[in-house]
Amino acid sequence: MEALSPFVHAMVRDPAFLRRASDIVGVPLIPHPLRDAGVQINYYEPARVTQAPPVAKWHLDGMNYVLTMTLSDHEEHEGGDYIYYRGHPRNFDAQRDDLTGQGIRHLDIHAAPFQHVGDTMFTRGSRVYHAVTPVTRGDRITLAVSPFCPTLGRQDENRFWHSAPDDGLFRTLGNWYKLHRAIRKPATYCRCEGIPILPMSAGRP
Repeated sequence: MEALSPFVHAMVRDPAFLRRASDIVGVPLIPHPLRDAGVQINYYEPARVTQAPPVAKWHLDGMNYVLTMTLSDHEEHEGGDYIYYRGHPRNFDAQRDDLTGQGIRHLDIHAAPFQHVGDTMFTRGSRVYHAVTPVTRGDRITLAVSPFCPTLGRQDENRFWHSAPDDGLFRTLGNWYKLHRAIRKPATYCRCEGIPILPMSAGRP
């Protein structure tokens, strides 16, 4: 996505954007070296029901930090709610049967208050189980931006196999070389990539 859109490419490198994202998260952030995974457009349309009705597919992301922005008003579609599990990840499997069916009702399940274009939520995508309920009418579009903290790079949840099936072996090798260069020498990496390294605001919320 980033490689195809000059606007998005500039946005994720904008000093004001990076500073604000860093303030929200509490660590200094830069654009993720795994660019295809770092910026994604998610598009949902009504599923074609064949046998069993579709259900929300719970998962963890490969990214530590995820900013999700809705690009469609909630009135433009039915379903498509971003839901997340508020319990500890290790308890999820024990409750999976209660959490994955139609008509989900559970005290630990909450829905993000996405209503209008531009509404945005930050999550620890690799630590919080989440899903999108099936879209039954209209189209739902979101932009997911996953920044990267070079000083905590070795704690990144991504693994090589997250990227290889989609990007192919040779492209994945190049991306992972950049990732490890960003971890080992973040200042050099940022300078070569034209990425500003900015201190967080003094009045961080």
